[in-house]
Amino acid sequence: MSVENIGAGARTGTVNFPIGTSENYNPIAFTNSGVADNFSARVQPTVYENYIGEIGTGAIYASGIVHANWFITEAVAGGSNAQISFQWNGNQEANSFDKNTTAVGHYTSGSWNLGSIGSATGSNPYTYSRAGITSFSPFAIMNNNAIVPMQSIKLSVIKTSNSNKLNWNIIATDAAQIEIQKSNNGINFLSINKQVFIANGYYNDDRIIGKNYYRLKVVDKNGSYSYSNIVVVDDKATINVQVYPSVFNQSFTVQNNTNQKLQLQLIDITGKQLLQQSLFTGTNIIDTKQIITGILFYQIASENNIIQTGKIIKQ
Repeated sequence: MSVENIGAGARTGTVNFPIGTSENYNPIAFTNSGVADNFSARVQPTVYENYIGEIGTGAIYASGIVHANWFITEAVAGGSNAQISFQWNGNQEANSFDKNTTAVGHYTSGSWNLGSIGSATGSNPYTYSRAGITSFSPFAIMNNNAIVPMQSIKLSVIKTSNSNKLNWNIIATDAAQIEIQKSNNGINFLSINKQVFIANGYYNDDRIIGKNYYRLKVVDKNGSYSYSNIVVVDDKATINVQVYPSVFNQSFTVQNNTNQKLQLQLIDITGKQLLQQSLFTGTNIIDTKQIITGILFYQIASENNIIQTGKIIKQ
């Protein structure tokens, strides 16, 4: 979700972002006393030890944590001074989470930085805020003794002649089920297979042209869960399609150098489809005047397959 012109000389009060996942509602209340800017926010249920951009890497926090990870971005970096209040539900708290020693964690400069520690407010849902935020990246609600899990979930992938073969090795004591999830953008995942837990296993997925992202969701006997690392297979399309420029204002171009009629979809960072348009052979000018600024993901498909995906930015 994106909101424009929050800050001095524009929207100076509290702006609510009504965001969440398919399982929980996790809105934020956002105030910016700095330079007015456009802000976007989304949330996912997993908090990783490290991040490259918005892609989680390393182990997943399982203790002293709320299972919610907020991603907040600004259109133009610098000049902001924000106070943000985060909301979560009791069922999202890890078993050892202590609401009396709550902090807002901000992943910056390669590690989690905790703000002031205090008691969460509310009686389910709960809230906690942090002020003086001048840069934006992943945020989470955690205790100062939050730790990554004792278990290990390692996922790898190999391209075979007609499929992507996933292999995993899991060390866990109470795991009950494995869910294999797939995405074409590395953000929005769908379940493609569920099976009884097995520590060392594999799964063959029919190949689809383009980038295919995979992860495992390992569910414990008590219903809690952890995710594996994300792996990607880039099965590049054999047909020639060019999307440019990567940063634009009102429109961008798709050059379809094929004899096929293709379909373009534009998706925002929350997974919402913003545009669907046919692409004819030759030059296609894509008008985005009705679309708000920010990061956009595109997907180009033939009749049966996704052949190309990518990211562009509207300023």
